[in-house]
Amino acid sequence: MRSHAVLLAALLLAGASAAAAAYSCDPATCKAPACMCPSTKTPGGLAPADTPQFVLITHDDSVNALQNRLVRTMTDGFKNPNGCNVPATWFALKDKTNCTLVQQLLKDNHEIAGHTMNHVPLYKNLTVEQVKEEVEGIKTWMVEECGVPEAEFKGFRAPYLIHNEQYRKVMAAANYTYDSSIIEPFPTATSPSFAERTWPFTMDAGIPLDCAWAGSADVSCSETERYPGVWEVPLWILPDEAGTSAAGFSMDPTAATPDALFGLLKKSFDAAYDGNRAPFPLFVHAPWFTFDNTKAAIQFVEYANSKPDVWFVTMSQLMDWMKNPVPASQMNSSQAVTCKTLVELTPPTDEYCRQYKVGPVEDIWTVGGKFGIATDTDLEELNPKVNKWNIPEGTIMNMPPWDARCDKPGATFFPDTEWYKPVYTERALSPVSAPASAPAPAPEVDVAPTPSPAAAAVLSPSPAPTPARVPTPAPAPASGAAAAASAAFAALAGLASLALLL
Repeated sequence: MRSHAVLLAALLLAGASAAAAAYSCDPATCKAPACMCPSTKTPGGLAPADTPQFVLITHDDSVNALQNRLVRTMTDGFKNPNGCNVPATWFALKDKTNCTLVQQLLKDNHEIAGHTMNHVPLYKNLTVEQVKEEVEGIKTWMVEECGVPEAEFKGFRAPYLIHNEQYRKVMAAANYTYDSSIIEPFPTATSPSFAERTWPFTMDAGIPLDCAWAGSADVSCSETERYPGVWEVPLWILPDEAGTSAAGFSMDPTAATPDALFGLLKKSFDAAYDGNRAPFPLFVHAPWFTFDNTKAAIQFVEYANSKPDVWFVTMSQLMDWMKNPVPASQMNSSQAVTCKTLVELTPPTDEYCRQYKVGPVEDIWTVGGKFGIATDTDLEELNPKVNKWNIPEGTIMNMPPWDARCDKPGATFFPDTEWYKPVYTERALSPVSAPASAPAPAPEVDVAPTPSPAAAAVLSPSPAPTPARVPTPAPAPASGAAAAASAAFAALAGLASLALLL
């Protein structure tokens, strides 16, 4: 295995050196913000110690309730040094994507980018029109159907990472401002080690990366391809447990145990942090979110988030910073990492027996998210006959807090905008075991630190003064809503395995 790794490293270095020899980019003429040469040196001439360490989280494929819950289990509840929430970049398909969730992600400071209409591999034998249907089509659909502002739909990642000149010509002509499809292993002429990797660059002078190592005739790039002003954000390979890229991960890193995966991510992150601080990649798909991987991911995000000068950003935020780099000490005032203020969804806990009239195109998660209901399992328990995936418009749903008083006869309901509020007579309220003024029973799920239902219910099942973000190895059995949420997440992990792989 070691000899294979050494041989592969030698081949990579030799191939990349040959390609790099024909590539030339002059930093004296290729200057930010319009142009950026590939380099292991930090942008703006900053010393590595003065450079922010960026972390990029991306998800590929559909944007729907399943993927939304999985990814946000890892991101929700954490903040950047300026108080902004941790975002991800979603390379999205049309297929199975929910436009309501796309809009919610945009409101929550995430980025939506393109990944074709139908996850079609962009082989060289496709016609230009076929490629346009997928590459231009997803941009048009997201803008016209999901309401994504065209100026904010900037990036693209090719399905199966199959990229070539024909694809890039179509992508550039469609006015995308960046691509993220080219794998960057190490050691190469552009990335001698994981601690010294190339930063993203514009393709004004061509592409110096080695694309031949993938071994596919449909995957290619060349120093003669030129796309002025279009950026490439490589998929840097994360090292394997031996510290090489021979069996490393361009996406979906894995290890034998959660501790081993956390150790692998921590070791790689530390190498980047102590190296040239090129962005750290955590690029995933829905099937990756097993319980063990999710546990390790949250532990990693918590670790990285605890380090000085670490910023979780979208792809576009990274490039905005590179166009106008400022030292880590000035990041709080950098326009590149500003964000919209999130609306805190905290329903009034002193109102009992509330009901909601479902609007168009809603599922149980959009209803819960709209009114700050911590877990969809709470809504499922109160509304067992509701189809949680697609609730007919006009359906009346019971909303927490809901106790014995709410089920008594004699209530009349009247509409008040979207809410239906039950009105009770004294006779209906009198035979209650607890005084009417008593507070509602406390929920059994600890939700204080985390708006993500899966993280709150599964990873912090027991209330504590300062709830941990990482579960204990053997948590005590949960009861009530917590047990239901744990079962739901177990089912969720099973459903994830059915999602698309790339």
